[in-house]
This record gives sequence, structure tokens and C-alpha cells, in this order.
Amino acid sequence: MNASSDSEILLTLVLVALSIGLLLILTPSPQQRSSWQEKIINAPDGEVLTAAISHLQDLGYAIDTIDRDSGFVKTQYAGRGQLQGGAGLVLNILVGEARYAATVQVRTEGAGASRVRINLIAEQWSEGSLFRTGHWSQDPLAYSKADYDRFFSELRAKLGLVGMFMERRFLEAILLS
Repeated sequence: MNASSDSEILLTLVLVALSIGLLLILTPSPQQRSSWQEKIINAPDGEVLTAAISHLQDLGYAIDTIDRDSGFVKTQYAGRGQLQGGAGLVLNILVGEARYAATVQVRTEGAGASRVRINLIAEQWSEGSLFRTGHWSQDPLAYSKADYDRFFSELRAKLGLVGMFMERRFLEAILLS
């Protein structure tokens, strides 16, 4: 072996190690994702469920299942084009086809409060090989904490709680000082 091929092998190993490390850092653990997915909202569960359904429809999802008794909502899968318009269609061409869905669970948490859990699902199409057809696989990097925070923020806005939340924080700050 010569020095050139040894250095190429070493560089390849370093790049693989860095890639694996970066993937481990960027991929949230199930515990991290769970903490992003659930929040308490100060509104009755029926109002929260109705607002969540409306919000999902505003985002472009078609609703597949609504069970008001259990507080469960499930959307149908939606493609990038349906959710993002023309930009989504361009992304399909550049990086491949993807589809998205969401589930929401709303439960009573106490007097006038609800526990809301949202699960945002993203799947990427993987082409098949010579002997196997393609398949959908979940993309764990598709959603971040910011995506879940944005969903809950927009849900609170839909409920008209943004002003009430800020006003309550302001009053608490004054009373505690």
C-alpha cells in the first residue's frame, strides 16, 4: 500500500465516524420527542378538539377519523404538494416523494384544562432494488421541537388563548414581584 491510499482510507473512516456522530446528535430520542408532543392547554377538551380539527384542516390535511368520545383525531396521509403547494412539488422532484400525517389525542386534565398530544408523521419513499419493490419508511429527522412548538402555538391562537396566556403571565409577574 502507498501513503495516498492509506490517507484516503483514513479520511473515509473519519467521514463515516463524523456522519454517524452527527446523525446521533440530530436524531431525537423517543423521550425527547415525547416531551415535544404533549402540552397542557387551558381550555375544555371539547373546544380543544374542535380547534385541533380546524387547525389540521387549515394546514391542508384531510381528516380520516374523529372519535369525540376518546378525543382522538387522525388525518389521512398528505403529499408535499397538498401541504406546501408548488414548493412541495419541486421538493418531490429534487429529493424524492414524501407524505405526512398527524394524530391528535385530547384528554381532560382538570377543571377547564386539557392534555393534548400531537404526533406528526413523515414518511419518505425509498426506491426498491432489483429484487424488491419500493416502500415508505418513517423519517425521524423530518420534524423538530420547533415544528411541535409551532403547532401548539397556532392551536392556542386558534383557541384565542395567546392574548390570555400573555396577559396571565404578565399578571403573575406583577403579583410575584
